[in-house]
Amino acid sequence: YSISFCPFEKPGFWVQSLCALEASNPGSVRQCNLQCYNGGTGNEPSDWSARIKDALPSFDTDGFINTGDWTRFVDYFHGNPICWEGDSAKQVQALMQDHADNPEVGGGFIWRLDQVLDYNANQSIIPDPDFGAENGSLAAYANAIKNGL
Repeated sequence: YSISFCPFEKPGFWVQSLCALEASNPGSVRQCNLQCYNGGTGNEPSDWSARIKDALPSFDTDGFINTGDWTRFVDYFHGNPICWEGDSAKQVQALMQDHADNPEVGGGFIWRLDQVLDYNANQSIIPDPDFGAENGSLAAYANAIKNGL
């Protein structure tokens, strides 16, 4: 079996978990999808990699961490749309570019495919004042990750 971690905080817990799994099932953790949005804003793949290397000096972190961002979505309060949250494809690309030169970064991901697919439909519910539909499509997000990294 293989495991992917998806942390946004508590690096000590995740590094201890990696250590335990490396001791009992070496190589079972294949990647770390690091949340760098919302609760994980400010996460730096290089910081997480350094903590892993401190605990497991022989662990190869090159390409181990995928940088993650969230997408645009309508925030609801008691079932009523109130505002847009999240990042456009352009913002995702900028985040990916911030981490592109880090050897531990092996890729990127976005949170919540359903929000990407619902972007245009949600425009009719509450227009997104900051971003056009071209910034909310699946192709735009895929290209943002590719071009950013």
